[in-house]
Amino acid sequence: MKLTKLISVTILIVSSIPCLGQLGIKEGKDAVYVYLADRRLSAQTPMQSITGVNLYRAVGNEGFKSIGRVQSAITPEDFKRVAGDDILKNIQTQKKLKSQQEAWEFVRKNPLLTDYGIIVLSPDFSVAMGAAYKDEEVKKAGAKSVRYKAEFINVDGSVNKTAEASLTLGLPPVIKKPILGEVIEADSSVVVSWKLDVATSPDVMLGQIWLREKANAPFKKAGYAFANRDEKNQNITFTWQQQVKPALSYGLYLEPLTLLNLPGPLSDTVSLISRNFRNLAQIPIASTKDTSNGIFISWKTVGDISFLGGIVIERSKLPSEGFALLDTIPASATSYTDVRVLPNTLYHYRFKMLSIRGSLSEPSAYVSHRMFVKKRAIEAPEGVKIIYNKTGNAIISWKPVPSPEVSGYQVFRTLQGNEQFEQVSNLLQDSVFLDTTVHNSRLVYKYAIKTLNYENRTSELSKVVFSSPATAILPKTPYDIEGYAEPGKITLRWKDMVAYDAYIRGYTVYRKALGAGSKPKETELSAQALLADGFRKISQELLQEVVFVDKTATPGISYAYAVTATDQLGIEGNALGAKKMETPRFALRAPEIYVRPTSKGIEITWNDVLVPGIDKYLLFTRTTAQKEPTLLAEIQPGKEVFVNSAAKAGQQYFYTMQVSGKGIKSPPGTEKSARRD
Repeated sequence: MKLTKLISVTILIVSSIPCLGQLGIKEGKDAVYVYLADRRLSAQTPMQSITGVNLYRAVGNEGFKSIGRVQSAITPEDFKRVAGDDILKNIQTQKKLKSQQEAWEFVRKNPLLTDYGIIVLSPDFSVAMGAAYKDEEVKKAGAKSVRYKAEFINVDGSVNKTAEASLTLGLPPVIKKPILGEVIEADSSVVVSWKLDVATSPDVMLGQIWLREKANAPFKKAGYAFANRDEKNQNITFTWQQQVKPALSYGLYLEPLTLLNLPGPLSDTVSLISRNFRNLAQIPIASTKDTSNGIFISWKTVGDISFLGGIVIERSKLPSEGFALLDTIPASATSYTDVRVLPNTLYHYRFKMLSIRGSLSEPSAYVSHRMFVKKRAIEAPEGVKIIYNKTGNAIISWKPVPSPEVSGYQVFRTLQGNEQFEQVSNLLQDSVFLDTTVHNSRLVYKYAIKTLNYENRTSELSKVVFSSPATAILPKTPYDIEGYAEPGKITLRWKDMVAYDAYIRGYTVYRKALGAGSKPKETELSAQALLADGFRKISQELLQEVVFVDKTATPGISYAYAVTATDQLGIEGNALGAKKMETPRFALRAPEIYVRPTSKGIEITWNDVLVPGIDKYLLFTRTTAQKEPTLLAEIQPGKEVFVNSAAKAGQQYFYTMQVSGKGIKSPPGTEKSARRD
């Protein structure tokens, strides 16, 4: 799965978690999960000044009883005990780290759930991060209803706000039966999609795929397909691609699931054939002869026709180019008569095998013939051209056929790569046609003309011409631009538009400095308008992800940011307004220290404050006889313990700490004391 897709799935899952200050309750098979935030809450990583949550529970009509404070795992062992033994190994693999210790350091420094991709699918991971609480007791007790109340705790220990939510247990998830969508078969892989409505299936989050590799074999779990919602949040699509062995029959069905793996109704089973339909039986040799009706072509049977849907015959006046569809006949046929021939004209024929799935093989059985007949054939038009008018509509013109037998012309059209043309005009007396029905500049269209006579006989198709509409289609405009500022950097995120525009190849970020009191424009702006307004491109290469970290922002300066999308044709779209952000000025604070006497001396511990730019910790000490503390030690970041082995027995010592970085020092921290026995 692509990284952009994983990010979209992660954002979808995390978006189902309520905002901070609210509660989200979801029932699983063995427990009730209470979601509290989209990140780990701790003193080191507060969110809106909130460092933790006190949780209360009320079963039925009972009053609230304290469950305790919701905490994240403090050690790697606790983290693995809650989230699973493989969790650090999975994070190490996903983030390409060298060891599980580095994975644990990554967890300590990255509180956002969106930083962990598909791992956030595990609800126990959110519990280990302290972003959710797993209540197994209420399920074991067989409760019918439960209420929860949360107190969100400030940095100073006061209650910031409270929130309550309730849940009726034992109700089935609101999910309808998935409907089969598109099916694509190949010799090495198959692709299947299913559809659901958001309104009738709001609880669905993903689907378990069940696969059977041959008839009458048992179905086995093959993986998960995610419930991708469209731009208007109305429709849900599951898409599954499976690597398969060629020339076998497969069965697939989908079991929709909630985020906590509660199942909905199963889809119908879809049967697939992994057949290399371009490597089918061919017509090796064909022979021709004259008949009173036209050119008669015959060949031997092609053998196994079980996977064939027909035989396609193509014809050209040139030996190696210009072949056009002549007819499609049954796969069991061994002859064909071409009645639409011109006298004294050499025709070249070739054959393609049409599979039961609609794919065509490479051409085979080339054969040529010239015949003389009394009936005069009709000439196809020449000099076919295409131009576009000011409104972007295609004007197709050609040279009239100089014959009194001509009654008119018909225009045919198809997409590049297709062989089956569709008639798009009525009988035309003029030699020009205005096509007002195509406007997609990302597609290449093929046009050809036929001549008709008064006996309603037609010519073969004219020479094919290619063109695309002149008016360019802009890629979808990114929206939902959000961001947050940290010392030394600004992080931006926006909605991935690839799900709504498959042609999008990447994103570009623009920035400009804002003066005091000025605001960015909120209108939709082109890239040219952004540059004219003072914006400058700060992402030199197209971004494949929907996250950008600006480490060049000057602290204390306000900036406006804008994001555009560029498609595979190199066309850059518009930006929907601009996001105003400001980098905070660099500030330091000392960590809280803890002291205790040990057999080796007085031990001082603290938590690493994890602020970029810190170069050392400064530890000070004094005795009861000293008014001012003296420097005891300078400690490098990453170390969280120091033992004062020189402390004398029976003496009371006082300790405090500062941090320094970028030439400045934090205020002294809270003073703590201890006596060595």
